[in-house]
Amino acid sequence: MDHKSRRKELMRLYKKWPDIKRYLRSKGCLPSDAEDIFQEALIIYSRKQKEKDFQLTDEPFHFVKGICKFLWYNQS
Repeated sequence: MDHKSRRKELMRLYKKWPDIKRYLRSKGCLPSDAEDIFQEALIIYSRKQKEKDFQLTDEPFHFVKGICKFLWYNQS
């Protein structure tokens, strides 16, 4: 995926932020922590996309949501 495509994908994911925030809040996450977790998940996703052998087998939204879930459970 080229830089322009990655950027568009990140913009689509940012539009899903309210859904992820609602999900994290339902698990007891504070709003400020939810923001930090979401940003960290996007960084992880961006880095993974740059790996040559990375193959996304799920929708990007679900991948990022899964990362958020993992980060939240490890933090709490």
